[in-house]
Amino acid sequence: VLPESPRWLHMVGRHQQAVDVLNHMRSRNDRPFGCCWPGLRDSEARGGGGEGGAEESRRHLLSASRELDDDNHDDADECGGGAGRAALKRNVAVNLEGGAARAAGFYTVADIAGHEEEEEEQAAAAAAAGGAGAVATAVAIDGHQSWVVLFRGALLRPTLLLMVVWFSLSFGSYGLVTWIPSLFKKIGFDINVYQDAFLVSAANVPGNILSAVLMDRVGRKAILSGAMSAAAAAGVLFAFYNSTPAGVTVLAACLFNGFSIAGWNALSCLSAECFPTSVRTTAMGALAAGGRVGSIVAQFSNSHLIHSSVALLLSVTSGTMFLGALLTLCVPGDPTRRQLADRA
Repeated sequence: VLPESPRWLHMVGRHQQAVDVLNHMRSRNDRPFGCCWPGLRDSEARGGGGEGGAEESRRHLLSASRELDDDNHDDADECGGGAGRAALKRNVAVNLEGGAARAAGFYTVADIAGHEEEEEEQAAAAAAAGGAGAVATAVAIDGHQSWVVLFRGALLRPTLLLMVVWFSLSFGSYGLVTWIPSLFKKIGFDINVYQDAFLVSAANVPGNILSAVLMDRVGRKAILSGAMSAAAAAGVLFAFYNSTPAGVTVLAACLFNGFSIAGWNALSCLSAECFPTSVRTTAMGALAAGGRVGSIVAQFSNSHLIHSSVALLLSVTSGTMFLGALLTLCVPGDPTRRQLADRA
């Protein structure tokens, strides 16, 4: 039901399917084709092109650029008035850049339709020179190679750091939230288990809203590190249950869960955007596995600590969360508002 990503389809050489998905998106959005890609005509989308088609597309782009200076341009009005016109002009500029735009990750439908012929020519030349084996991962990286790529070169550091961050956040959030009813019972709180579950779960709502509002303004790393640090602080406050009112302790548990969910939202974005498209799904699988290990370890750890010291259990949880917050700052770069890479 949900179509495959046209970007991914183009990367793995399934160009016609990428064009079909783009045309489907255009028809479902009920927009003229130029609203998204000025200068791309239906004849090009169906696979036309070549040198004549590319030149025709360029002429049409230049014409569109001049027309966009007219305040009465219909396509711009359909795309949102002045804001739509500005977006169209940026799109025209991007397409006129040609090779530079493609290198940055922007593809026109004409590019997609014509790229298959280029790949066939390159494969034929490589086969003539040294056999089919000379073509090295031209379009996609297979499953085995993608695992290897994650643990070498420039991707080694973010892979290892994010694995520990996933472990830390899973250890803290899943580990503590599942034990909160038992913790309340252990420290003598007379609270209904369903009321407890509702309060702690309801704390997810402001956490989700906070992360959604600030994600692109503050950045993924800042949100993740800040949320995990705040959750660690809430865990420390939770640990002082003996010297604080019951309401404050319940509030600390809610804050812990709210900040944890904000951290999860930021971690999901950061993890996906730190890796190129060719290995992104493999990376997410590896990181999620590290997180799962953390949540499993937390169950064994908490089951032991709850019988010896609740304060120690909460201290271990907070310390692990704070470690993840510090390591987040060591992840190289911040992909917020940046063009994602396609190749490893």
